[in-house]
Amino acid sequence: MSKKGHVVKSREYSRNSRFNEMLIAVMYILFGAITAICGQGMLNIIVEAVGILFIVVGVISFALVKNIESSLLFFILGIVFLILGMYGLAADIIRIVFGAIIVLAGIVILLGTQPSFMGYELPKTGSIVSIALGAVLIVVGIIAAINWGDSFSIFIRIIGVIILAVGVIDLMKAAGIKF
Repeated sequence: MSKKGHVVKSREYSRNSRFNEMLIAVMYILFGAITAICGQGMLNIIVEAVGILFIVVGVISFALVKNIESSLLFFILGIVFLILGMYGLAADIIRIVFGAIIVLAGIVILLGTQPSFMGYELPKTGSIVSIALGAVLIVVGIIAAINWGDSFSIFIRIIGVIILAVGVIDLMKAAGIKF
């Protein structure tokens, strides 16, 4: 009897799991499509949404908990995020930080202080592949940081297309479609 109940629960869990996988895939598709369309502007939209969320949390925190310090902190952070997003400054800050991280990754690879990159073993220090990878990362990081030719927006759109493709593939897998 308990075995039968276990089988029913297992099937129900499997059905719920498949639904959750499909829901996550649809969210990937939507996020990827919006990012591919909006490019760098998507970052400002996200920061604005976080700002609004912080303001709401601050108000709720004050109304329910009566913690003035915490509420004020959330409220101020919310206003700062909202202003950064509205004036397009959030994307610029993220772009500069992102570019700097890419440049640092290139320097680390060139110096050979990191034996692997994103889980992949790197060739020995001084090899043509590690020198090329390090140099390319440094150049891409600088281009992203200075936004030469609107490169960062193009990069964000490429990431959006990749997320969209991952969402479509995940949705097909969750739906049981073989490819």
